[in-house]
Amino acid sequence: MVALSVTGTFASDWPSIYGPKRDLTSDQKGLLRTWPAEGPKVLWTMPVGPGFGGPAVKDGQVYLLDRDEAVGDTLRVLDLASGKELWTFAYGAPGQFMFAGSRTTPTLDGDFVYTNGPMGDLHAISIKTRKPVWHKNIWKDFGGGSELPRWAIVQNPLIYGDLLIAAPQTSQAGVVAYDKLTGELKWKSPALSGLPGYVSPQIIKIGGEDHLIMITASVGRGRTARDGTTAGLDPKTGKVLWQYQGWQCAIPVPQPVDAGQGRILVTGGYGAGSAMFQVTKKGSSYDVKELFKNLDFGAHTQPPVVYKDHFYSHFTVNERSDGLAVMSLDGQVKWKTDQKPAFVRGGTILAEDLLIATDGNTKLYLIQPDPASFKPIASAEILEPGDNWAPLALTDGKLLVRGQKQLKCCRSRNRTSARSEISGRRQKISGRRSKISDRYSADNATRVSGPPWPGHGAAGPIVPPRSRPPAAACRRPRRPDGWARIRAGYRSSRCRHCRTSRGAWPRCRACALRAPPARR
Repeated sequence: MVALSVTGTFASDWPSIYGPKRDLTSDQKGLLRTWPAEGPKVLWTMPVGPGFGGPAVKDGQVYLLDRDEAVGDTLRVLDLASGKELWTFAYGAPGQFMFAGSRTTPTLDGDFVYTNGPMGDLHAISIKTRKPVWHKNIWKDFGGGSELPRWAIVQNPLIYGDLLIAAPQTSQAGVVAYDKLTGELKWKSPALSGLPGYVSPQIIKIGGEDHLIMITASVGRGRTARDGTTAGLDPKTGKVLWQYQGWQCAIPVPQPVDAGQGRILVTGGYGAGSAMFQVTKKGSSYDVKELFKNLDFGAHTQPPVVYKDHFYSHFTVNERSDGLAVMSLDGQVKWKTDQKPAFVRGGTILAEDLLIATDGNTKLYLIQPDPASFKPIASAEILEPGDNWAPLALTDGKLLVRGQKQLKCCRSRNRTSARSEISGRRQKISGRRSKISDRYSADNATRVSGPPWPGHGAAGPIVPPRSRPPAAACRRPRRPDGWARIRAGYRSSRCRHCRTSRGAWPRCRACALRAPPARR
């Protein structure tokens, strides 16, 4: 795992897989456009176990699901600044399957962290107490049987309002929703057509309404593939609103992509390629229209990222090695890198008009997205060789990259950018305090008529002499002390009410209360 860091306060968090919007985009600013020849400076290194699940980040803490096949799963919580392990939560879930390690990214919401292990164990863990609040098994609880899917359970928990949504894909339930605080089952959809796949549900807007999109696996491959479905559900009730079966994939993994205007792009490997269709509402029903299919553009493990009406995707799958590929919204492939350079199932993030991407092996790239050609800006080898396919995370100037053995921390932007951002935040805070002070002074000024000390004026009771206004209201600079004050001719040192310098007699500029003249 790799982290590119800056010094400063926390910006936006990365609470779930693929970011706050689950769309592979970040609002981070001030990223470096160039790196040294040896790559970003390594600040710290943290060993991790094998796996393909990415990190989530909230309030300066990194949450990562690790796994030991002989024992079970372990949620590891690390300090984002130093990489120090803060606490862990482990539970027994032994089992072996192809490509060992964790599969999913934790989801953070409020005071809870939600994890879903490869054996189907769904946990809601309190961040404050560091103990589980509720636990379910989405496979066994809905008649999944003793045999798991070939690559285990891959469900990244989705938070929608008060609900936590996951897809068991069993004979008893296609998708289910729990109360995120109590674990109470709120609804379950009917079983969906097709076999269990490895896609997590995704929210996409159709005609201004939220639809829950789910993809299941087909029976068979190629021309004989059948029964796989892309379904749109009501996320509040689980009702199936529409289905599209024009695209079939035997092992679907990437989530569907929102292309805008009701258009949805589905991608996969194993000869499935990609397809785009459009969903429109007609009265109380929905119409699904296929726009195009393209076998020369797809994705194996992670979805494409959308930038200026183009899709950027890692399209190296078992049967072909197209590397990084670009396709327009109308289905035209613009270019692909093939093996020069190779991109094999790595992670990608779009930030500040730049693509940050791993090649799925050792390298990290900084790329200028352009439909005309591949334009790398910088690259560096940062991970040990291996199947480094985990999703990335970018928060507060830190880029987290999960490797099979390590988590590293490297600087990603210069200190000037970080200092400018921190200065801007401080100015905003100072401005808010000034507004509070002005409101407080104006309020008291209208109430100070009549007696100068405790009592009631024409506009109501005035502030008692010994009560102090909020700290934000008393912000006058301190006056010189001792002989310097006497030489300056100040009449008093501090206000009797708010204990700050009055600045001018007979009213304190901070609290606007009358006060008798003090002795020289």
